[in-house]
Amino acid sequence: DIGAYAAGRALGGARLAPQVSPNKTWAGLFGGVTCAVLVGGITAILLGLPRLWPLAAASAVVAILAQTGDLFESRVKRQFGVKDAGGIIPGHGGLLDRVDGHLFDGGLDEDADEDVVDAGAAGEDEGVDDVVDGLRGLTNR
Repeated sequence: DIGAYAAGRALGGARLAPQVSPNKTWAGLFGGVTCAVLVGGITAILLGLPRLWPLAAASAVVAILAQTGDLFESRVKRQFGVKDAGGIIPGHGGLLDRVDGHLFDGGLDEDADEDVVDAGAAGEDEGVDDVVDGLRGLTNR
């Protein structure tokens, strides 16, 4: 979210879904995905994994799913004619705005996480199978 916000504010540009969330831009989406890939790669390094791409790829998928959850929550708010999903956190659109990205990526299970990390540590042939299994687990929720 922070990478998406920073890139969207700095670069502006074409709106991602103006009818649903008029301030979100394509630059923000790409900035969020880029930051997620970088964090995934850095995490792979810190975990001592011999390959970065499985965790970086999974991070990109999670970033896109999180943006989908954010847009879904914005659509629900627009449908009900409310600007904020609550007032518990003033100025932040409500508590749901803090977790809306997890509406679609929150279904991650331990097996999917393990498959993606295993792909970073496995041999070349095993790694491709593990990351495919992991990404299926991330998206089949």
